[in-house]
Amino acid sequence: YYLDHVLWIRKTKGLRGKLAQFLRSSELMGGNPQDAEALIWGLNSFFPWVRRRAMNDLIKNDSLGVKTIFTALDLPYYKSWIKYFVITQDEFADVFSNFIGEIHPVLVGGLATIGHSSIERIKDGLQHPNINVRLSVIEALGRTGDSAAAEILIPILDSSEIDERIGAINAVGELRAKSATEKVMNALKDENPVVRDRAVRSLIKINDISALPALELVRSDNTVIEAHTSRTLGDLADWAITEIGKTIQSK
Repeated sequence: YYLDHVLWIRKTKGLRGKLAQFLRSSELMGGNPQDAEALIWGLNSFFPWVRRRAMNDLIKNDSLGVKTIFTALDLPYYKSWIKYFVITQDEFADVFSNFIGEIHPVLVGGLATIGHSSIERIKDGLQHPNINVRLSVIEALGRTGDSAAAEILIPILDSSEIDERIGAINAVGELRAKSATEKVMNALKDENPVVRDRAVRSLIKINDISALPALELVRSDNTVIEAHTSRTLGDLADWAITEIGKTIQSK
């Protein structure tokens, strides 16, 4: 246990210095780089109680916490639904590959927890110039369980940015937002197969029988979405129709 701790310290010492230098030299949009650095390293701690405390402290102080999380997310990478993770600056790549990817879901989870109490505290992030912050807020809104979040997300379903559209499709699905059914149905016609795939999956969660005719049309889509099983979008649509059809049978 002690040896593991020593090895962890040696591995991360140099990276911590690089990240601190990056945070303090970058033009971050507000927030305190030192607070963001402390949060990132708290979440990356060897000790689980330090990781829990790092996020719990922010959640308790939600206004400052949101700003600090936004600052920690305001870095040159983003989680892409079509490319997995995209790093937009080469000099950040070596730092990212070791720990940023691991703490990113935790940062989104913190936003979701704060947003669960009040979506007003996190929705401003949708206007942030960094796509990483915007996509993180979209995902967090979908995890709040707040029906009002759907009304905020619906306009994003028309975004020109494909990752924002997919993020919003996923989020309204998580919210089971029937008010978004028509917009998600429109995404079934998107030229990108990832968008169509996520739209079908979202409609399964929304479980609105009005989507059945649109899903019927997808049954003929032979685009392979799972190569190892040769599963196609048509197969997924067939499953979606079966699942939504159960709602009719139960009435």
